[in-house]
Amino acid sequence: MRSAVSDDMINVMLRQMGAVSIKTTPAYISIAKFEIGDLRLTYMYEVKDENIYLQRVDPYPMMIGKIYNDQQVVEIIAADLQRFKNAYNSSNFSRFIKIANDMSTINMEIENLFMRHNVAKSDLEELDIMMGEVHDKLAEMEEDSPFITKPAPEKTEE
Repeated sequence: MRSAVSDDMINVMLRQMGAVSIKTTPAYISIAKFEIGDLRLTYMYEVKDENIYLQRVDPYPMMIGKIYNDQQVVEIIAADLQRFKNAYNSSNFSRFIKIANDMSTINMEIENLFMRHNVAKSDLEELDIMMGEVHDKLAEMEEDSPFITKPAPEKTEE
């Protein structure tokens, strides 16, 4: 019964926040959709026993993680929505969405490559160096760029 109660409470709070659609399956997997202008944000969460698993599905997929209570799910989604509302007005927003989607595609391509091919050690080393350069560039950009919002609440890990 805990799953049904948690799921219902989360759904009520998300509707109050402006969800345009919430669908729940019998397995307590819910999909909540929000709109910011022409942008659709979609979240999927599963309430299972005492745990809640949350991910953003759209505009690009991102696993948010294991959450431990209803209120935390709502707070994380609310903070995420607010960040997207702020970013949506940026002249760079469409480029950001493209880069985020490209990164998701690259992640799938890397997995497909390594699961289906015996990749040479030298190619792995080269890819590792390139990924290090991307991480370094992101750290540099973060250091050089002012905050537009405060950081989101942290999720609790096991």
